[in-house]
Amino acid sequence: MSEWATVIPAVNQDGTVTLEFEDFLRMLAVRPVGYTTAQIQDAGNDVNTKDKWIGKPIYDTDTNKPYWATGTTTTSTWNDATGGGALTPS
Repeated sequence: MSEWATVIPAVNQDGTVTLEFEDFLRMLAVRPVGYTTAQIQDAGNDVNTKDKWIGKPIYDTDTNKPYWATGTTTTSTWNDATGGGALTPS
């Protein structure tokens, strides 16, 4: 994190995490891409291996629910933005 970066608190099921201001702005500018439930739960799928960042929005095409990433690793949880649970890749 740069010394000038502004940090915005983001809360997920695991507790509090931080989000740099630049990532927050990027999150607002991104139109969510759709993936199936199976793809979201597959740690080897592109949704989990390419450009995954805290707060990245996606939606589940099987359930039509929006999700956002709680972390950057391939097994970081995707929280249901409607408060209805989470999907954890494995």
